[in-house]
Amino acid sequence: MDEVRALSDAATSDLALPAVTDRLRAALPFMVDLPAVGHPNGFVAMTLTIHEGVEVRLHMWTGVEKAQEEHSIHDHIYDLRSLVLIGGLHQTRWNVEPDAQGPLEEFAVSYAEAGSSLTATGKKMRADIIETRSLAAGERYGVRAGEFHSIKTTVLPTATLFAKIPSARATSGLVIGKRLPSGGLRSERAQLSPEQVETCLRKLARCIGLEGRNAKELTR
Repeated sequence: MDEVRALSDAATSDLALPAVTDRLRAALPFMVDLPAVGHPNGFVAMTLTIHEGVEVRLHMWTGVEKAQEEHSIHDHIYDLRSLVLIGGLHQTRWNVEPDAQGPLEEFAVSYAEAGSSLTATGKKMRADIIETRSLAAGERYGVRAGEFHSIKTTVLPTATLFAKIPSARATSGLVIGKRLPSGGLRSERAQLSPEQVETCLRKLARCIGLEGRNAKELTR
């Protein structure tokens, strides 16, 4: 699937949006059969390629998935680069500090085959906004491993081309959020059905000028 690989390469390049959109149009027919899963942060994630340790994904916010907004502040164990393809979002960077009187709690993230879990570490925290940046289609942002941020869409649908890049920084995945009576939270990352994948991709197709295409025309 050279078309999908070409789209993936754009995630770590400085290509302008029109050129990336051209690659997306060419790749869409080959993406219908790729697996996609729901994410607790409110988007659908589709892995496009994994090459030399870099994983490139398409993230789509279409309203299918509900975000866990009270536990949206998080870091990553990898560096990331992301390009907004359609729609728009706010990215907020946070300064997170231990605070014995803090209103929030720290959770460690662990992963299993079918989902992820948040487990309270017992640390009380506070989180202060460093900056909030409004991002529109064509804009890029990056986050280094261990930095805390949160994402909130400003319009639906929104889609990003997301590159997960290995980092030499030693970090562990953490989430900052409201205390949970149970001390933790488990989120299923269910795989979407083929029909759900087609629905998401058709919404994306309409936003990039493929209005009127039906599912059959998206497939090879």
